[in-house]
Amino acid sequence: MNRTILICLCLSLCSGCAKLSKFDGQYESASKDIFLKADINEQLIYKGNDVIIRAVSLDMNAPEGPVLVFSGKNMSNRECVVTLKYCSVNNIMIEPDFKMIIEPSGDAMAEAVFPERFLLTTGIQTFSSISFIARIADASDSRKYIDTDQINILTSMSGKYTQKKEFTGTQIVDSNGVRLIVGRNPDFNSPLNRQIYIYADNSSSEDIVLEIKELRVNGIKMEPFFIETICAGKTSWAPLTFRDSDIVENGIISIEELVISFRVVSVFGTIIDTDGCQILFNQETAV
Repeated sequence: MNRTILICLCLSLCSGCAKLSKFDGQYESASKDIFLKADINEQLIYKGNDVIIRAVSLDMNAPEGPVLVFSGKNMSNRECVVTLKYCSVNNIMIEPDFKMIIEPSGDAMAEAVFPERFLLTTGIQTFSSISFIARIADASDSRKYIDTDQINILTSMSGKYTQKKEFTGTQIVDSNGVRLIVGRNPDFNSPLNRQIYIYADNSSSEDIVLEIKELRVNGIKMEPFFIETICAGKTSWAPLTFRDSDIVENGIISIEELVISFRVVSVFGTIIDTDGCQILFNQETAV
């Protein structure tokens, strides 16, 4: 069931602020078996330094949300820790909950759990592809680690499912292969919904880092904790989460006016640096 995430008006303070750009966002109430089934073939992820890591199976409708199961074998005398970096599903950046600890001369299995609510928000109905970098670190010294090359896993739904990239919001940037759209007005009455999603589409050939330079809500300056890495060719729905203390102390019930500016950095330096863009939310139609 599709539901419009945002209808809002954008009033430009600078020439870089574009008019409203509409995409059809998707969100469905969580229920059992809401994701289309997808499987994977067992795949070797890493073999070296007496450690073997494999991706074993995929369960789209596990009780805790979709899970990608890993197995590990450690033939060394060191305990190691395996984590994932720069993970994406269907080319949408997403961070699963995952950590696998393998004892010396031991075996282990662990699940990478993908947040169901985020998947529903982004309109992901199944997994057709999964990519990530695996980090194998020495448990006694996290500075000693090995990062794999980017791992790409195609599921049984590859070629059968096309991921839609749809979003509703206010377009702020569309240059140098980077597109930024500010999403809906959040519901401040619910702690779980005190977020604005920043939609970032990186069609360039370089990984980028997205930062917020300045943020004002209803004229009140705030200092958000926000930084997002978007890999080349990937899309991100980066949540900008407001701190409860800022919301309560300033008596903010909803956003009437948002002023926001961005900096986008690549390995070559700053490629985009925006002035403050003002967004006026229509309280009667914003959802």
